Amino acid sequence: DLDEFEITKPIISNLKNIWLAPETIPSDRCQIGFALYQSKKRAGNYKKAYRYLVEANAIQKQLTSYERSLTDQRFKTWLAESEQWLANSPPETEKHYKRPIFIVGMPRSGTTLVEQIISNHSKVRALGELPYAGKCMQEIQSANLPAEQKVLIFRERYNDKVAEHFGEVDIFTDKMPFNFQFLPMLAAAFPEARFIHVYRNPAAVCWSNFENYFRGMAMGFSNTLEDVVHFHASYVSLLDSYSELLSD
Repeated sequence: DLDEFEITKPIISNLKNIWLAPETIPSDRCQIGFALYQSKKRAGNYKKAYRYLVEANAIQKQLTSYERSLTDQRFKTWLAESEQWLANSPPETEKHYKRPIFIVGMPRSGTTLVEQIISNHSKVRALGELPYAGKCMQEIQSANLPAEQKVLIFRERYNDKVAEHFGEVDIFTDKMPFNFQFLPMLAAAFPEARFIHVYRNPAAVCWSNFENYFRGMAMGFSNTLEDVVHFHASYVSLLDSYSELLSD
């Protein structure tokens, strides 16, 4: 457990040496910066901790080259396609016997805890953060196919990927937070599914995104407070629109 890891003066000294060394590559320096932030925070030296956090995030922002406009455009595209997908959802008689439970929300909102609670049920299997929905959407989004066919292909590919990696499972959780982006598409493809939106205090969730190190491009919005607040506002706006479309 990282919280129980003893941080000694030699460890801090070594971290600082790596942080300042000119040969340290940016990605490594970024991770060291987050480590120094956590160590200073634990010691109660919040001013120094915050400086390391801001610098480490600045490095990560350069590596991801995040642009707010791309997020806005992506959300706008998903929303524009929503009604077409919902209009082509399969009838009740074509439902699959499998029942996904999609747990969505902002990263750091509590989706892991919710999944742990739900998967305590003997009939529910926790599968964690599955990347399949996002990948399937990317694969078929640009395809020149009727919406009805896209819905069926999406459902088939998602189920195939689940079966390929986990075998035959009846009721399972997929707690990929970013699935919130295309809830109507998931609702259309899986009319038998259940959806749980985990909503946490905005200030708490924005800060938690900013103060934690994330690898990869998907979390590029978390590297400045301005970007994470903008992303959160866009997410809330999108989910409000989806709520009007999907009701309960």
